[in-house]
Amino acid sequence: MKQFILEAPGRLVERDVPIPELAAGDVLLKTAALTLCGSDVRIYTGEKTGGVEWPVVIGHEFTGHVVEVGGSEESHLIGKFFSVVPWIVCRKCTACLNGQTNLCPNVKIFGYQLPGAMSEFVRIPKEAVANGNLIELPENLPPEVGALSEPLSCVFHGHLRCNIKVGETVLILGGGPIGLLHTKLALRAGAGQVIVSEPDPARATTLRQAGASSVINPLETDVAAFVQEATNNEGADVSIICIGRTELANEAIYSTRPGGVINLFAGFGHAGIGELDLNAIHYNQLDVIGNADATLGEFRTAARLIANGEVEVVSMLTHRYSLSDAQAAIDMAASGKGIKVAVLPDSEF
Repeated sequence: MKQFILEAPGRLVERDVPIPELAAGDVLLKTAALTLCGSDVRIYTGEKTGGVEWPVVIGHEFTGHVVEVGGSEESHLIGKFFSVVPWIVCRKCTACLNGQTNLCPNVKIFGYQLPGAMSEFVRIPKEAVANGNLIELPENLPPEVGALSEPLSCVFHGHLRCNIKVGETVLILGGGPIGLLHTKLALRAGAGQVIVSEPDPARATTLRQAGASSVINPLETDVAAFVQEATNNEGADVSIICIGRTELANEAIYSTRPGGVINLFAGFGHAGIGELDLNAIHYNQLDVIGNADATLGEFRTAARLIANGEVEVVSMLTHRYSLSDAQAAIDMAASGKGIKVAVLPDSEF
């Protein structure tokens, strides 16, 4: 089978490798679609190294059909169409037992420790099958649309932690795919206004089309001053950082009202060390929260929201490439010119 292996940062190599052999309880998934994430790009460039076992087959946002099973108990899965929860958790640690499976310290992730979906086939280990990591999707749903269940699930997890209320003002720093999904969920929750900071004109247009109240260019406009003016000098109720730039933390602090919430949603590159105005956090009693992945239940909800058309994501898919053009797909995702880049089987082209 065709597989693209990232041997080292910046070195993606196409290989012809055997189709994975299955143990009892495993299933074999024929990849139907892979969508690229910012973390895939950071792994490719070498910026993200935590938890990555080299060489690595990247790709954790994917869908596919089960074409082979490792035992008769899984035979009912053959031919069915699934989105895959990429995090295989232990179900035994304190976090898992407390329902915080997204914080499992023993997690194994497709595209990090396990071969991901930049490949014609993916082996789904029995632990994932038993845990319910295969989320069935309607057959008429485009595969690349179903693959967006993963990023939406992460955003949904962060959205719940922000506890956005009807009429509140939400500031979103970074209007890429994650910022766009946060915009959609904030509006769905009844936010009174959603202000997005995004310098790219094309992305700004997409955000306005999605319903953002204001999209400002942070290279031209003081974000905190704009937010204060837009809220009668009260500040945003919730600020969400959707791009991993440490300097945005203080920008969020100065833009958020006393008693408000700041969600450090994005992963921050390299050491992730930045300076914070601690007195502003202290005296304004700001709640600064982190965000990590999603639970299985949140993934199921995200898949349902997409399958039922309750959250529109089709317009986010701006570029599609064949598996053979995997390098071009990564280059496009890294360029920031599109929103979501999909990689589809060669047979689709």
